[in-house]
Amino acid sequence: MTSRRYIGTLLLIVVVGMFGRLFHFNLATNSDEQHYIVFARQLSGAVPLPVRYVYTTRILWGWTINSWGRLWEMNLEWTAVLMFLFAAASIVLVSVIARRVFGPAAALVAAAIQATYFINLRYDVMVTPDSLAVPLTLLSTLLLLDFLAMGRLYRLVAAGALIGALIGIKDYYAMISIPFSICLLLRPPPLPPARQGLLKRIGEIAILGFAATATASLVLLLNYFQFGDALHQFHNFGAVLRDTGDSGSGGLAS
Repeated sequence: MTSRRYIGTLLLIVVVGMFGRLFHFNLATNSDEQHYIVFARQLSGAVPLPVRYVYTTRILWGWTINSWGRLWEMNLEWTAVLMFLFAAASIVLVSVIARRVFGPAAALVAAAIQATYFINLRYDVMVTPDSLAVPLTLLSTLLLLDFLAMGRLYRLVAAGALIGALIGIKDYYAMISIPFSICLLLRPPPLPPARQGLLKRIGEIAILGFAATATASLVLLLNYFQFGDALHQFHNFGAVLRDTGDSGSGGLAS
């Protein structure tokens, strides 16, 4: 398959996926999570808005919506444009990753599944942290693949930095660091003797962890300056677990 044919087919898949999401967006009366839009307004507002504390645990996600809203307007329709862009990025990244590993034919199949899978059609149009966490996780996977193929250290550092950033978007996505570490540890050593190869792989895992820790530390600092508590999102999550009267999925607080 030629590159031109692959790119043309991929673009067609993306367009079909976007139309499917647009159909569901209108069918479901503009599916949304207004809580996160309210939280984004709260980040730059002089007066805190009454939003349940569980929604203030995604500091980087809130700032992403806030920054996007400053470009035009902080409302559902304009925020939905960002969700569509994230969805398109996810389709392309899935295809690129699959192409690196399995070839162009499998890459197009993977892109088609990502574009048309019902769960994606339903939730990609909603304003939720997963909309950003998924493409960032895919991008970190692509960077790791590039590092494994070409050995460029800055790509490993970038993958680790994205993992750390996921702490401020939807923290459990950062668990992608576990399979990343396993891949680094179990890949064949590049040079004999085996002991030197093992030490090199452990060093690479340490670099990945250091980059992730550095970015996660910046997230904690941002929480500190915004809320006065570096562990704000973890304390809030603990409060949700302790509050048996609030499942964390309800509407705005009164």
